[in-house]
Amino acid sequence: MENKNKGRGLILILLAIVVALDGFLAWRWLSMKNKNEEADVHEEQQEPVTQEEPGEILMPEEIPEEEVFTASLFATGDALIHGSIWMDAQTSSGYDFSNQLERIGAMAESYDLEYYNQETIIGGDDRGPHGYPTFNTPSAFGDQMVEYGFNLVSNANNHCLDQGPSGIQNSHDYWQSKDVVTSGTFVSEEDQQSLNIHEINGITYAFFSWTYGMNGLSAPADRPWMVNCYEGREDELIDQVARADQEADVVIVAMHWGTEYSMSVNQQQRDLAMRLSEAGCDIIIGNHPHVIQPMEWINDHKTICFYAMGNMICAQWGEENRVTVVAGMDIVKRVQGDQVTVTVENVRADLLWTYYVKVNDSLVNQVKVYPFNELTDDLLPNHEAVYQKYLEVLQSLDDSIPIGGV
Repeated sequence: MENKNKGRGLILILLAIVVALDGFLAWRWLSMKNKNEEADVHEEQQEPVTQEEPGEILMPEEIPEEEVFTASLFATGDALIHGSIWMDAQTSSGYDFSNQLERIGAMAESYDLEYYNQETIIGGDDRGPHGYPTFNTPSAFGDQMVEYGFNLVSNANNHCLDQGPSGIQNSHDYWQSKDVVTSGTFVSEEDQQSLNIHEINGITYAFFSWTYGMNGLSAPADRPWMVNCYEGREDELIDQVARADQEADVVIVAMHWGTEYSMSVNQQQRDLAMRLSEAGCDIIIGNHPHVIQPMEWINDHKTICFYAMGNMICAQWGEENRVTVVAGMDIVKRVQGDQVTVTVENVRADLLWTYYVKVNDSLVNQVKVYPFNELTDDLLPNHEAVYQKYLEVLQSLDDSIPIGGV
């Protein structure tokens, strides 16, 4: 009986083990099933992953090629045509100024722009030539200058009304017949108010000419615009330059100013020069004193200023009156895409001498303008010392500007 009970106990133990094992396997199966279902749901909630196509490779923007435009400018002083000058040039059929001017003409003719001041008005051949004090210059003088390439002429000066309003009309008609840009005297208010902008070699330039006065004369009351006289109109001058600076690549202003026969720059010149520079003027070409004055870069190298160029040609007696400045420079415009820069570069200067033979106390002949490097002591005693003397004046404010090579 005892053995039978022992066998029944073993059977019960085995059955318990089987039941327990079945329960564990069932739990394990359910656990795995639930995990798989959760994984499936998670995958369904995720956005499908797609293979990205390789993007287009962006190259750096191409740098536009730089374009460079250049125009060369030559400048000199007053054409002060005394009676001796035109009498020396007189021929049986008119006037021939070629011998007097051939050396300065040769220096200038390779430049794109050639400037001078017509101090003595070309006021009409029909009224005949006149000397000091109310000048009238034969048109043959202008013809010769134009033949040598001079194409930028200042007409505002203290002698521009010497032949009255009709002289200004005649001067206007004469220069209109030439391929020349002028400024300073006008026959209409519209012309006087214009910005006088022109183009050369892809560069636009504005050109203005103003004078301090007209030897006590005035433009007609009904035509105050006939002469650019800056006395009492300084703001108009500055505004004109500022407007031109917005339109043109470069602004050139001829100023008839300064103290007569003084080689020193006065305070009015300095003040006006700075105002002009701040308004946008790039090149100032001054005159009136009948002697040279210094040159310098002003306003942190923004503007090149020649305070007085002296007499290009004259029959005045003083040694200092017979010296003139000549200057050369390049106007350079660089364009790269939308970027435009304009600079005045390669500025240089030198001196010339008006040679003549004195006939008597009022007359000279054999007039000829020479570069100093072509002079001899026969033409001008101690010419090298004279040259150095006036170079010191020219460079007294700024000796950084090269001498020679004009």
